[in-house]
Amino acid sequence: MANATTFSLMLQFFFLTFCCLSYFSFAFTSQDYANALEKSILFFEGQRSGKLPSNQRLTWRGDSGLSDGSTYHVLVQILL
Repeated sequence: MANATTFSLMLQFFFLTFCCLSYFSFAFTSQDYANALEKSILFFEGQRSGKLPSNQRLTWRGDSGLSDGSTYHVLVQILL
C-alpha cells in the first residue's frame, strides 16, 4: 500500500512539474522569438554595404564599399 501511495505522489509531482514547465515555456516563447527576430533583422541591416538608405536604424553605420574594385577598373552596377 505504501508503494502505491508513494508512486501516486511521485506521479502527481511529475505531472505538476510538467504542467508548470509547459506553462512557463509557452509564456516566454512568443516574446523570445519576437525579440530574437528583431535583433536578427537589425544585425543584417548593420551588415549592408554600399549607399545606405536615409532611414538606416544604425546611426553609427555609414556608406561603405562605394569604391570597391576601382583599382582594377571593375564596373559596379547599382541595383535600385
